[in-house]
Amino acid sequence: MDSIGPMYVGDAALKVTGGLCWNVTLWKSPEPPHVRLSGHVKRSDGSPAPKIPVLIIYEDRSGYTTQESDADGYFHEDSLRPGKYTVGINLPGAPAWKDSGRSGACQNQIPEASLYYSGMHNRSDALAIDLATDAKRDDIDFTISAQ
Repeated sequence: MDSIGPMYVGDAALKVTGGLCWNVTLWKSPEPPHVRLSGHVKRSDGSPAPKIPVLIIYEDRSGYTTQESDADGYFHEDSLRPGKYTVGINLPGAPAWKDSGRSGACQNQIPEASLYYSGMHNRSDALAIDLATDAKRDDIDFTISAQ
């Protein structure tokens, strides 16, 4: 896709690309309170599961973020707003997510995870994680079958 052009906000730039749906929230200083979600993806034998796609969805479906677990199976997102979130992963062998972006806002473009916290296969059954101002949840852990 062709870039529409950068938008500059203070010292930061945002690359805007045609054909993508983004929900961007800008804040004035001081920064709003942040919350953190983090955890690990491990195999059933306890070893870390690296490069597992992780999906964090705002409960109101206004947006989401994706990332991969690192070499230690760790993932974290520490720039979220207070609110409720659903977290999921894409299990090895599951179809890859079509949207490879870091963030999105179109409800029909939110990827489907193959496993949601805590151990659910359907998003509607997943546990909504409620985070108050400055809250940190570092125990959002997933266990997948050893491969």
